Amino acid sequence: MKVFIIVLSVFILGAVSSNTTAQPRKTPVVKKAVQQTKTTEVPKPEERPVTVYLKEGEPVSGKFVDASSEGLHLVVAGNKLIVHWKNIKQVSYTDVAPVEPPAPKIDKGKEALEGAVKSLKKLSTAVEVGINFQEFSRRLIDIKIEYEGYLSAITDADAKSELMKAMEAYEDSKTIWNYMVGNNSMGRATGDLFPDYEPGKTLQAKYSLPTYRTSGLHLMEGDKAMKLIWVVAASHIEKAAAKLEGK
Repeated sequence: MKVFIIVLSVFILGAVSSNTTAQPRKTPVVKKAVQQTKTTEVPKPEERPVTVYLKEGEPVSGKFVDASSEGLHLVVAGNKLIVHWKNIKQVSYTDVAPVEPPAPKIDKGKEALEGAVKSLKKLSTAVEVGINFQEFSRRLIDIKIEYEGYLSAITDADAKSELMKAMEAYEDSKTIWNYMVGNNSMGRATGDLFPDYEPGKTLQAKYSLPTYRTSGLHLMEGDKAMKLIWVVAASHIEKAAAKLEGK
């Protein structure tokens, strides 16, 4: 009986051991993490009007499509074209408006002063070189019209005053010249004025013109008086011109 129990126990233990050995071991499943990457769509290069200037030959104009290690990819007249880098001198996108520097600020007052000075200097030069009465009268009218076109825009009060005095002096010299021509049958700019009577009286006092007495007459030499007034006019012009240089 004991022997039977022992044998039965051995048989059961063997069976259990056999079942345990035969059953495969379960391997744990390791789930790999799946990394999801968000893909972004690369935008297609914008087709832009472009002009490619070549090292040799005429420039090529078309639409820019792409650029690669080979060169620029263009569409020219509906055809695809690759312009190699080694042949390219310059690339210019023609849809980009050129940037222009801001225009310099113009000083209208200074510009007008410069124009008026130039106008009056033309008359100053003419009388220095030599001019007859008819030509002087014509130029005085023309230059006065030109000068007055600038006068209202001049902002420098001192310069404007100098120019007005210069023009006034030239008009006064014409008064003397006109008097002398009218009282000289030869029509020459020679003769005397009477400083005690007009127009000599006013002009002699205004410009401190020299006078002389002869045979009981008080006289003023017209030709000399006129030239002295021209010197005064030129002096006023130079003072106005100095304002252009900030003096």
